[in-house]
Amino acid sequence: ILAWPCWQVDGKFSFELLRTFSSMSRSRGLLKDEARINAILAWDCWKIEGEFCIELLRTFSSMSHGRGLIKQAEVERVLAWPCWQINGKFSLDLLRIFSSMERSRGLLDNEAQVQAILAWDCWKIDGEFSFELLRSFSSMMSGKGLFNRVKVEAILAWPCWQLNDEFNLELFRMFSSMAHGKGLFNQTQVEALLAWPCWQVDGKFSLRLLRVFSSMMTGHGIPEQADVEALLAWPCWQVDGKVSIDRLHIFAVMMHGRGMPDQATAEAFLVWLPLGTERCDKGQLYLRSACRAFASTGVPDPKVLASIEAALRPYFTEDIADHERHSSDSEDELSEMGQLKALTLFCAASAK
Repeated sequence: ILAWPCWQVDGKFSFELLRTFSSMSRSRGLLKDEARINAILAWDCWKIEGEFCIELLRTFSSMSHGRGLIKQAEVERVLAWPCWQINGKFSLDLLRIFSSMERSRGLLDNEAQVQAILAWDCWKIDGEFSFELLRSFSSMMSGKGLFNRVKVEAILAWPCWQLNDEFNLELFRMFSSMAHGKGLFNQTQVEALLAWPCWQVDGKFSLRLLRVFSSMMTGHGIPEQADVEALLAWPCWQVDGKVSIDRLHIFAVMMHGRGMPDQATAEAFLVWLPLGTERCDKGQLYLRSACRAFASTGVPDPKVLASIEAALRPYFTEDIADHERHSSDSEDELSEMGQLKALTLFCAASAK
């Protein structure tokens, strides 16, 4: 299978392409028909602006996850629906929103239902259709099918989404993120969470602090109040006698979608970093480097960190901090950070 030429994209083996077909054939045995795969890849419908679009293929692969390879007539039928056109152009983002809800459920088959959903007035914010609002509901309903209008409108009418007398999309998206793939949430639960005293910073509700926990809990559901309060009480978050949201944010990036970190792991990692006082310079720069380096792997376990010490320590020195201070995200610097990410992934995997 790996020797089939069809996996080559621009002269290189494409793992992403193989995974696309692997997804459709999940639990159905190894791929057997090279000719059929070649035929699927040759369909003109995968081209956007004359170029083969693997994201478009992946969109259909998602809907057909575990259901076998797709059929050309069905794909072309869905792509021909006028509802995917925005300002006269095909919108892949819009198709992906509906594809997410139909993950593993087969290809979309009801054009009228899709058109009806897109026509609902509830998607408008300040008179404009909001992609982000539709995507928020799509995230919660990932793999659960298309949603019900009455339920959507009821959720959007909850007073808890109002900040400064306006619907706050950012606040809504935080809850949508936590509820990814879990279905629509419960009003009582949302209102109770927003009332927790722990979100108060200097006497005001902190959207930024809530965002930290929303990021970590993406796809995990709403956290328990006791767990949040316990985590915020850890001494390791204290800088100048206050909880440092900057420090929490760095951990949220590394723990995105992984749940809340373990206290011993967080404390060991902060001891390992040469922080100093983060409000003056280098500590914050070390944290920035760590955030980039460990975003793909999560906060490393103390044993793993000890085992990869020799490989990673050179990236957390004063010279690196000075370099990071003047970083402009040039191609060379991004390449160097990419190498660090790759090294982190390799070393962490080896240590395990």
